[in-house]
Amino acid sequence: MMINEYGIQPNKKLGHWTAIIFGLGVHGMASHALKLFRKMLRVGLVPNAITFIGVLNACNHAGLVDEAERVFELSPNAIGCYVHLSNMNAAGGQWDKVSKVRENMRKRGFRKDPGCSTIEHEGVLHEFKVGDKSHFQIKEITSKLSEMRERLKCVEHVADTSQVLLYLEDEKQKEAELENHSERLAIAFSLINVKPGSPICIMKNLLVCNDCHTVTKLLSKIYGREIIARDNSQFHHFKHGSCSCWIIGDDGLLCFWKNDDVFMFRSFFHQLQDLLKIIEINS
Repeated sequence: MMINEYGIQPNKKLGHWTAIIFGLGVHGMASHALKLFRKMLRVGLVPNAITFIGVLNACNHAGLVDEAERVFELSPNAIGCYVHLSNMNAAGGQWDKVSKVRENMRKRGFRKDPGCSTIEHEGVLHEFKVGDKSHFQIKEITSKLSEMRERLKCVEHVADTSQVLLYLEDEKQKEAELENHSERLAIAFSLINVKPGSPICIMKNLLVCNDCHTVTKLLSKIYGREIIARDNSQFHHFKHGSCSCWIIGDDGLLCFWKNDDVFMFRSFFHQLQDLLKIIEINS
C-alpha cells in the first residue's frame, strides 16, 4: 500500500519520504513527522541534509527542543540544521546553548543570512532587510509602521516576544525588534504604494516567525487586504484575518481559501491519514 499510494520504497525515492516529512511538519504534525523519520532509519534509508532540515523544521513548529537536539546529533554539517537548532534554543531562552551553536557555526565558516523580504512594484524590485533604514520612502514607511502598531493595539494584539532571536532583556526592545522584521517593512511599503483591491505579494528568504504570521493575519483584516507571502518553506495566503496554512474546519480538517469561500483540501489530508495508518501498522 505504501508503494502503490506514495511510490515510497525502502531502497529508493528518498525525496518522497522527505517531502512527506516536510508536509507533516509544516502542518503541525511533528510527532508523525518524527515517527516517519525513525521508520526511514529503520528500513536503512540514509537521510540527506534536506531531510534533516525537514525534521528540525517540524520540531521547530512544535517547540520540541530536546528532540531537535537528538536529531541534530545525527545530522550532517549543513547550515540549515544549525540555524534551526539555534533559533529553537533562542525561542526557549537557552542562550548558553545558542552561543555554543553559533560558535560552532563560526568555526565551520557558516553565516546565517539576514532576513530579507522583496516586493515588485511598478516594475521595480524593492528589498527590505531587518531594521533597514535605507529605503527612499523610509519616513513614510516608519509612519505606516506606527499606524500599524496602533491599529494592532486596538484589536488587542500582544506581541509574541519569544520569537525574538536576540538576547534582549527589555520587553519594549523585543517588541521593537519584531516590528522591524523585513516582512513588516515590506507590508508597510505595500500599504502605502499598492492600490486597494490589488493583492500584496511578498517573497522572504527565511521562515516567517509566529508573531509576524499572526500580525499579517490581523493586518489582512484590519486593512481589508489580500496578502500573499512566500517564505523559504511555503506560500501563505492571508485574507479576512486567516491564513491558508492554518485554517481548521468545524470537523477538524485543514481548510484552504479558494476565492471567497473555504474548501477542503481533502486529497492531501486523506493521503496523510492513509500514511499515518501505514506508520501505525508497521511500527
